Amino acid sequence: MPHDLRGGGRNPPPLFVPLRRQHFDAFRDGSKRVEWRAYGPRWNRQTAHRGRSVTLSLGYSGERLFGIVQRARRVRADLAPAAAMAIYPSVRYLCAIHVVLDSDGIPRN
Repeated sequence: MPHDLRGGGRNPPPLFVPLRRQHFDAFRDGSKRVEWRAYGPRWNRQTAHRGRSVTLSLGYSGERLFGIVQRARRVRADLAPAAAMAIYPSVRYLCAIHVVLDSDGIPRN
């Protein structure tokens, strides 16, 4: 049975978010709680809906952190943090994905 990525179905697969080392470490130490991505078909309020499991990965095959999407917002790029705007200079909107990490580190789905 295919997964329903809109949030209305049962057990969508965890949202997979590959990260560079500095961002992964910031999530791990608690100094980062929001991931910024270009808003579009892959990163939006439907795919990153509240309550969806999330896997934060160091690159594509490295260490993993597990959590839950607390909230996802569509934000005008000019209102986003400068660091996010620098990564996505030509997009109009960004997706702010607020993540709460699991304290026990066990994957959920």
